[in-house]
Amino acid sequence: MPSVPGNARGCSCNTAGSRIRPKRAKHAVGRFAGPEAAGRRMVVGTGLCRTTHRLCPVGLLACLGLLLMPAVLWGGEGPPKRSKETIAASPAAAAAPPAASGPVPGSPSALPSVSPSALPAAADKSDTVPIDSTPEWESAVRRLLRQLDADELAQRDAAETELVRMGPAALPLLRGAEPRLSAEARTRAARVVQQLQRIEGLTGAEASVVDVEKRRAPVSKILAELERQSGNRIIDYRAQFHQVAIDPQVEVQFRETPFWQALDETLDAARLTVYAYGAPRAICVVARPEGHGPRRAGACYRGPFRFEAVAIRAQRNPRQPSADGLTVEIELSWEPRVQPIVLRHSLADLSAKLDTGESLASAQQAGSVEIADFADRTAQRLQLPLPLPPRSAKRLALLQGRLHTVLPGRPETFVFDGMGGARPVAKRGAAAAVVVEQSRQRNDQLEVRLTLRFDNPGEALATHRGWVFRNPARLRTADGRLLSPIGAETVKQSLREVGISFTFDYPGEPNAAQFIYQTPTILAVADFDYELSDLPLP
Repeated sequence: MPSVPGNARGCSCNTAGSRIRPKRAKHAVGRFAGPEAAGRRMVVGTGLCRTTHRLCPVGLLACLGLLLMPAVLWGGEGPPKRSKETIAASPAAAAAPPAASGPVPGSPSALPSVSPSALPAAADKSDTVPIDSTPEWESAVRRLLRQLDADELAQRDAAETELVRMGPAALPLLRGAEPRLSAEARTRAARVVQQLQRIEGLTGAEASVVDVEKRRAPVSKILAELERQSGNRIIDYRAQFHQVAIDPQVEVQFRETPFWQALDETLDAARLTVYAYGAPRAICVVARPEGHGPRRAGACYRGPFRFEAVAIRAQRNPRQPSADGLTVEIELSWEPRVQPIVLRHSLADLSAKLDTGESLASAQQAGSVEIADFADRTAQRLQLPLPLPPRSAKRLALLQGRLHTVLPGRPETFVFDGMGGARPVAKRGAAAAVVVEQSRQRNDQLEVRLTLRFDNPGEALATHRGWVFRNPARLRTADGRLLSPIGAETVKQSLREVGISFTFDYPGEPNAAQFIYQTPTILAVADFDYELSDLPLP
């Protein structure tokens, strides 16, 4: 655990890096030493010492009673402890996205475009400290929160930086403490919350990793463990193909292994493969056809993506030699927990080297190949054009490319209480605002008008806004029922916002209902370089 700056307050005089503030009466509040002290020692200020010798015995006893009253009220054990249910899970456990509507964890959506490289240095995920939430760790977070209100500017700055290093697991403690902080401390805490939300939101651009101790077990057990750790739904799809669903024993061992690599090695051991176009948002496992090679041998893994060349076709056109060419078909797969918004391959980023040493580059340098329709899918194929190689070449020794993506971050849930008001109510996420503009009752139906407003949506609303309409919206009634909208209509749209009117079949009292909307508030704009080698030419 990183060292935590102490909580001792410096001089309150007007020096560089400090604020002028009234001195606090030290006889009112005791102070505990920081973590560097050997024990917890309450320091009583000299203000009390200068006062008590003038008090009569009765007055002295009254003062001592005031000091001891908290210990009496709390039974000598300090303030009530925070419920364990409210403690944040460890970052490792939080890697799996929260469940959305439907059978698969995660939600296919995202908001303002934020490139990982554009984040502040303090929000770099590599600078965070993944620590399980323990009482000591919580105490360190609370101590840093108090230090946001320190006299010295250096201490306040250090506390803000250190809170970011604590990682997204600190978010519940930060949000719960904000109302009790001073104005400046609330501003600093809000900045920390926003940076941690960005870090948490960018998990969509990373691969899930799995850990499995070396063991021999039925393949169904191993696949269930991969699903549990990654949040990616895996379905045995052999019955749909009338295949015998045997459950062979396989021996595996994974340590911080990317999900796709672990899955391929498991399937190869059991002579299984993936049918990429089965159930939505799931990986469908089938028996491997005879003659098919192992999945692991031909794959390249980058982030949540898997690349594999599945076909190479050469074409000669005697009447139009300029149309001659080579097409490499790449099967692009992504983890089901991730639902991309943009997938594009620029042809300027495509190149190949032949086994003869010659190089190939696409003649369509200004073009690109884009996947336009992949809602609820987990794979799609890219047709990448190259010039026709000479007949002396037998293999593509190396194929290189770059995939441009816009990926949704982890979804956030926004809850709006009481739907009877006519005034707009706004809630802020990491890089987006969700605003309930108005709600009104029409006979036995309730209409809720919502606006999603993004700081920097980029392509997400220019040409790829379909993801917005897959964000879950629900109405929770007073008896706990969750209602889905019976209709949704776009009421406004621009390059930075979208307005949607949701209609619910709800004849009850609007003020007794809650509107719940789930959407990521971060977009990860990321490019993934891949390499495939030793591909036979036709």
